[in-house]
Amino acid sequence: ILRNSDNTNFNQISYSGQTGTQENAVRCFDMNGDGMPEIILSKEQSAPEVLTNFNKFQARVYPRSPISVCGTDDVTLYGTKGVFMEYTWDQDLNDPDQIKNHVYYIESGNGALTGQYNVNSAIPDYNNNEVFNFIPTFVTIDFFANPAPDPPGIVFKGTVCRGESIVLESAVSAASYLWKGPNGFASDQKTVTIENADISDAGTYTLSISQNNSCPSDPSYADVEVIDLDELGILSENGYNLCGEAPTTLYLDYNKELSSYQWYRDGELIAGADSSTLETNIGGEYTVNVTIGECEKVVGPTSITYKDGPVADFDVEDVYCVDSPILLEQTGIPDYNPNQISPYIFTWYLNGVITDTAYFYKITRSSSQEGELEITLHVQDNSLGCSSQITKVVSIEKNGSIAINTSQTELCQGDSVLLEISSSFTGVEWSTGESASTIWGFPGKSYSVNALTAGGCEASGNITLVQLDTPQVSIEVAKTVLAPNETVDLFATPGYASYEWSPAEGLSDPTVSSPTAAPTQTRTTYTVTVATESGCSSSAEVTIDIGGKITVYPEKAFTPNFDNHNDQWHIANMEAYPDCNVTIFTRSGIKVYEGKNYDNNKWNGTFNGKQLTEGAYFYVIECQDTENIEGRVTGSVSLVR
Repeated sequence: ILRNSDNTNFNQISYSGQTGTQENAVRCFDMNGDGMPEIILSKEQSAPEVLTNFNKFQARVYPRSPISVCGTDDVTLYGTKGVFMEYTWDQDLNDPDQIKNHVYYIESGNGALTGQYNVNSAIPDYNNNEVFNFIPTFVTIDFFANPAPDPPGIVFKGTVCRGESIVLESAVSAASYLWKGPNGFASDQKTVTIENADISDAGTYTLSISQNNSCPSDPSYADVEVIDLDELGILSENGYNLCGEAPTTLYLDYNKELSSYQWYRDGELIAGADSSTLETNIGGEYTVNVTIGECEKVVGPTSITYKDGPVADFDVEDVYCVDSPILLEQTGIPDYNPNQISPYIFTWYLNGVITDTAYFYKITRSSSQEGELEITLHVQDNSLGCSSQITKVVSIEKNGSIAINTSQTELCQGDSVLLEISSSFTGVEWSTGESASTIWGFPGKSYSVNALTAGGCEASGNITLVQLDTPQVSIEVAKTVLAPNETVDLFATPGYASYEWSPAEGLSDPTVSSPTAAPTQTRTTYTVTVATESGCSSSAEVTIDIGGKITVYPEKAFTPNFDNHNDQWHIANMEAYPDCNVTIFTRSGIKVYEGKNYDNNKWNGTFNGKQLTEGAYFYVIECQDTENIEGRVTGSVSLVR
C-alpha cells in the first residue's frame, strides 16, 4: 500500500524495495502538470512503467450549497486543495479576486452579499506562460440581515376523529410560513386545514416561519392522532353459541384504551357495565357505546345464543390418602338412565393428563404422589354440540404427616407455649393424654401426637421444647448500712443483655449493672432483674439501711437441741455490724457470751462448753464509733430445749 501523507506534493511519495534479487522503486507525482498524480514503477534492468491519471481536477467549494447566513455573521469558503494550483474567486461572475488561495473569506454578511460564489482553478506554466484551466464550481449563499425568529408554536387538537378536519394554526404571525407533514404535506399558509382526515394523515407536522429578511426559525412540532372507530367489533372469548350457563367475556378488537364504555343488551342499558370487557352468561344482542376524546361510536350488535346443555360437576373430599380410592362421579345429569348409552362423553383428567374417556359418568382412581391433585371433568353433549368443564383440587397425604404449630420452640424456665395441630384431624391423642387440637407445652419436654386425617390417613408428629439457660444474678455491696447522705455502689452480676433496678429513685442509672445508690429511707430494698439475649430473666435483691443508730433484728427464741434446725441464735442484719459487741447474761447477771463479728460466731446456747438450761437470757448489742454508727440494743431471748 502506497499511502499519500501530503496531498500537495505528489512527487515526494516514493518507495524502494526488493523482490527476490531485483530492486524496485515506486514514485507518485504529477508528470504532465495537470494537477493529477501519475504512478511510476521502475524496475532494475527494465524500462519504467507509468500509470497515467486521466481524471480532471475540480476545485469543489465547501460547505456545499445552499447556505443561509443570519444577521452579520462572516463566511469562509474552501476550495479543494491541489498541487501547484491557483484559484480565482468571484460573486455572480463579476470582478474576479486573484487571491490564488483555496480559502476565501467573506466579511460582514448582509443582504447585498447574497448570491452565487464561483471558484476557478488553474495550474500556470511559468516557462511557456501556458495555463491549465479546470472546471469551475460554485456555491449559493443567502444572507439575511435579521436573525431567525423563535419557533412559532402550533395551535392544534392532538386527537381527531376519522372524517373530521385537522386544523393547524401558527401561534404567531410571520412574513412566511413553511408547513411539512405526513404524505408529503406542505403549505405556506398561517392556518392549514386537512379535511376528511384518515389514518394516513396522522403523524408529526412541523412549522418554520421567517420574518422580514430573516433566516427561517427552528421548527415547532404538532403530533396529531387520527382515531378510527369504524372498524371496531365485539368479540366473544368463548364463542357466540354457548351451552347452559357457561360464561363468556365480551371485548373489543381494539388495541387502545378508550375513554368510556357503556354496554347494552337488547337495547337496554346494563347497570355498572362500564369497563372495556363484559362477562355474561345471558343470551341476547350486545352493543357498547365507546368514546375516546371527542370521538363516539356505537359498536355492534353482536348476538350471543345459549342452549341447554350439560353442566359438569362432581363431588370429592378435600383430602385423600396416598393410593386410597377416589370415587369420581358426575352429578346433576338431566334425565340420565345409567342402563342406556349416555348422550354425553365424559373425559376425566388428573393433573392435566387424560385418565379416562367413556360414556360412563362414574370411575374410581387413586394417586401415588403426595401433594395437590388437580381433577378435571369435561362433559361433551354430542346432540347439541355443547360442552362443559370443571376442575377441583384435592390434597393427597401420606401417613405420619402432622405439623405441630407453635409460636416458639425455645422457652425460658417457667414459660409455656400453645401447641396446635389442624382442627381437621380426628381421633387426636397427645403423649400427655389430652385429645384436643391444642395443648400447653413447657420447656425441657418433648410432645408427640397421633391422629387421623380428613381422608382417614394415620398421621403423627412430635416436637421438643428447649429450655433456655436462666441467668444467675447476685448483688454485691461494700456495706449495707450507710450514714445519712452516704452513697454505695450496687454491683449486679455483669454480662447480661439488660438490667432493671427498682425502686429507681435514688439510683444513678436503673438500667446498668452497677448503679450508685443514694437511699433516703431508713431501710431500702433494691431489686435487680436481669435478662439474657433470648429474653430469660431472674432477680436478686439487697437491703440498705441508713445508720445513725444500730439496726438489727434479733430472734425472740431458738432451740439449741443439735438437730441442725434453729440451733443458733440469729440476729438479722448483724452482718452489717461486724465490729459491734454482743453480750449475753443470765437472769442473775452472769455473762455467758461476749464477742464481735457475731454473724460468723453465733451463740449456740452453751457456756464454757456446757449446755445452759431453758429460760430467758438478756442481751446487749453495742456499737461505739463504728463507721459513724452509735447505738445500743437490749432485750431478751428464750432458750428452749
